[in-house]
Amino acid sequence: MSAGLANKKTIGISKLPKGEFPSNIHILKGASTDEATMSRGIGAKVGARKSGKLFSDLTIQTLPKFKDVQASHRHELFKAKLKACCVICNFKDEKADVDLKEQKKNTLLELVDYLNADNTVFNTGVFKSLMVTVNANLFRTLGCGSPQQKSPTLDPDEDEPNLEEAWPHYQVVYELLLRFIMNHEMDPADIRGHLDETFILKMLELFNSEDPRERDYLKTILHRIYGRFMPMRDFIRKSIMNFFLKIAFEYEENNGISELLEILCAIINGFKSPLKDSHIFFLEKALLPLHKVSNLSVFHTQLQNCILQFLEKDICLSNKIIAYLLKIWPITNASKEVLFLQELEEIFEMASSHDLSNIHVSLFKRFSNCVISNHFQVAERILFLINNEQVQKMVSDNKEVVLEIIMKGLTKSSKSHWNSTVQSMAANALKSLTEIDKPLYDSLSAKIASQEEESSKREHEVSSQWDLLAHEFS
Repeated sequence: MSAGLANKKTIGISKLPKGEFPSNIHILKGASTDEATMSRGIGAKVGARKSGKLFSDLTIQTLPKFKDVQASHRHELFKAKLKACCVICNFKDEKADVDLKEQKKNTLLELVDYLNADNTVFNTGVFKSLMVTVNANLFRTLGCGSPQQKSPTLDPDEDEPNLEEAWPHYQVVYELLLRFIMNHEMDPADIRGHLDETFILKMLELFNSEDPRERDYLKTILHRIYGRFMPMRDFIRKSIMNFFLKIAFEYEENNGISELLEILCAIINGFKSPLKDSHIFFLEKALLPLHKVSNLSVFHTQLQNCILQFLEKDICLSNKIIAYLLKIWPITNASKEVLFLQELEEIFEMASSHDLSNIHVSLFKRFSNCVISNHFQVAERILFLINNEQVQKMVSDNKEVVLEIIMKGLTKSSKSHWNSTVQSMAANALKSLTEIDKPLYDSLSAKIASQEEESSKREHEVSSQWDLLAHEFS
């Protein structure tokens, strides 16, 4: 793998040792809640209540700290604080809910601190309460950040994303969820009862968030769920496939494609050889159609890595992949042509000439057309590719078929391309072909020269006829 490998740092994909939590984003603590609001009278009152109703009538402002209650009541207090954090603050207005925003943030941070101090809180009852908090805080309709409402001139490489105003709350809720999912003290079967298919679908919808911090957490959590809960793996793969089909055939844009492809790259790496039919079906129906998306450049690196992972499992798929790329070749989009050529170069590094035996003719016809492209970056890229050792071997092994095809493009480009650098590179490429088979090269050169002369004569005759017609009707 060369430059095609992902250069974007992924978060939380590698497997962590037992007991460690992938806290991929540092949580900054804010100012603590005013302790004056927690009087000793509340603690005394709490101790007198029955279990299960200890904190039922207390609000986020009046709930005591964990140190102020008996140890036997702290799990109930933990659930009460989770319930209190279900209240949603108005982040659209900076002046609204100012005190509540800070109190909720500090309460959430207090919950994280308590998780670090008491491992016994990881139980089914608390996790059920956490899921209520997750649903209330995280699962929402994404508004102006949806791709349908974005300006068509938005450049993800240059324009700043719209960050979530409520991220100080969202972040800690994500952290709580991640810690519960990764905790090894809880039985996965107990957690599985609260992580249903609806939960997975709602998570996938959140991948369209414009905030990259949120997408990083979603990526980490979804991958951990895939790793721990085997019964859900098939559904997760099918859901991602449906997600990609909508991208390829309906919406065209989504903010979370890169992150989902990073998850898939790790998943594909775990596939066993030989690949199952369902895995190959996923490649054909979900991954390859993503090449048709107009904003391919945004996620091409991650998509290419997934394709290469499949080839590592089964190199025979290279024929199928290249044939698909040639079928949908973006002849009117030079920037996408460069990306396609880059992907082909990576595939050639892995595949042999024998692996590509069925597509030599169509492949080199495309190469010949790219050589004479008016876009100099396309022409330069293909000329670099032709000089590749693997491509040279392909020409040598199939010289009777492909040598004439590629020589036509190179000859034309070396004589008439508008870019002098391309002309020079095409001439050098022609010289390198003489080393393959000099007699055949000379024979084909004479044939091509004769064909060019005949073509020039026909063009002159057609031009003369048009001039004659123009003179008669003038």
